[in-house]
Amino acid sequence: MKGAVFTEFIEFVEETYGFDTADIMLEPDSDNEKIYTQAGNYPFTELVTLVLSVHETEKVEIEEILYKFGVYLFGKLVHMAPFLVKGSQSSFEVISKVDTYIHIEVKKLYPEADLPKFKVIKFETNHLEMLYSSDKQLEILAKGLMIGASNYFHETIVVDYKIVSEEPHTVIFTVDKI
Repeated sequence: MKGAVFTEFIEFVEETYGFDTADIMLEPDSDNEKIYTQAGNYPFTELVTLVLSVHETEKVEIEEILYKFGVYLFGKLVHMAPFLVKGSQSSFEVISKVDTYIHIEVKKLYPEADLPKFKVIKFETNHLEMLYSSDKQLEILAKGLMIGASNYFHETIVVDYKIVSEEPHTVIFTVDKI
């Protein structure tokens, strides 16, 4: 997993839960020194460890942490890589082209990136349905990113999802613009 996700998660924890929680989360353990750079690559399990630390310290549900991080992360990603929203006029435009544009561009920069798969199955003016597939099962983070996109474009959307398969882990998202 790209180091930028880790460094942004640390900033998110500092801003949302405070420096003390971030310090606890980053305390070295026998497996890991917990030092991250934006350019680095780190195992997904390390992100899980950081999220679990915040969960245990703050007594906040894991889903809430991941969702809030997704909302936060969208704006940070756009700041780091403005091409993510280039030419887009709405959150639906951005969300619908995750696999056909955004992930292609990300792969050019980071060929080793292990990205989830998104497939648009229905696109209407105010309604979008997509399949999400990832063994990391981070659909709640993806939902947060979608809400982050709507915030960026000053829109209101409702995002729901339902697991449709465990192997491979597949989710159907329904997104409605209000």
